[in-house]
Formats: sequence, C-alpha cells, structure tokens
Amino acid sequence: MLRKFILVLIFLSSVSSEDIGSLFLGTSSVGGENEFYPRSYDVKYGTSAGFLIPIRFPYIETHYKVRASYHPVLSNRVYDDIEYEYISASNVLLVGKSFNVKSVSLLPQVGLGLLYEVIHHEWEYGHMYNLLFVDYSLKLNLPSIQERWGLLFNLEHGIDSSNPGYSPEIRFHVSLVFTY
Repeated sequence: MLRKFILVLIFLSSVSSEDIGSLFLGTSSVGGENEFYPRSYDVKYGTSAGFLIPIRFPYIETHYKVRASYHPVLSNRVYDDIEYEYISASNVLLVGKSFNVKSVSLLPQVGLGLLYEVIHHEWEYGHMYNLLFVDYSLKLNLPSIQERWGLLFNLEHGIDSSNPGYSPEIRFHVSLVFTY
C-alpha cells in the first residue's frame, strides 16, 4: 500500500503547476528557555536545508516537504564539558492556498508531520526520539527578487513525542527558496 501511495505522489507531482519543486537553505532555531526538560542542553542556532515537491489538487496547493537541520549543542551540566550535536530530519504534507497582495505572492500552508531527532556526542552515545508536529509555513515571493526566488518561513509546534524529556516543542526556520 505504501508503494501505491508513493507512486500516486510521484504521478501527481508530475502534473503540478511547478515544473519540479523547490529547494531551500536557511537558518533554524530550536525552542526557548524551557524547551528541554530537564534543562541540560543549550541548542544554538543552526542550518537547515530541504525540498518541496508539489502535489496537484483542485483549488488548493499541496506540497510534500522534507527538511534536515544541524545545530551545535552545549551541555549545561557542570561536570560535562562535551560538545554535542543536534541533528533532525522531518517530513510533512502541507496544504494551503496562494494569493497576491499588490505584487507580492503569498502561500500560507499548514500540515502535519513527523520529525526524527538525535542529540549525540558520538554515534554510540546520545538521545534519539521522534516528534509528531504541526507545521505552519509561509512562502513569500517578492517582485524585487527574481521570480523563481523567494523566502520560506516555518513554525513547527510539537504535539506528541516518543521521549518528552528531550523534545523541544517549537522550532522556527527562515530559508531562501529556489523554485524550478
């Protein structure tokens, strides 16, 4: 059944209004002051990259989004001076409708996705979990920027985690998008 679903996604993306999809690269922030409980890790700003694959449905714009992020992490424990890494990978199905305000094109979308994350020092030692989240996205194309370039803003809010002690609930991403 999963194979049939993937084939349908591939077929639908080939008849979409976008030629192929979009690539994006940007910055990423994880949570606020109390996101990791107990507060033993301090996640710094990181980078994120991914792609959007369009799926054509009447009257709405749908995208399958895949994102990977990397953040340096410091431990807040007095006895721990190890530098950690925070790596995440997510996928989400976004649904929305585009509109124009003057000459600015806006595409707000919302979707439900799954995020896989790991905080580790070495590949043998770390904490791994997954998170069900809601993604609020806004793709913005300005007339002063070339037509295929734009900005992508994402706010991801966690709903449920496999390990609540290490799950940041909010992530924010700002990315430069190239659509082809």
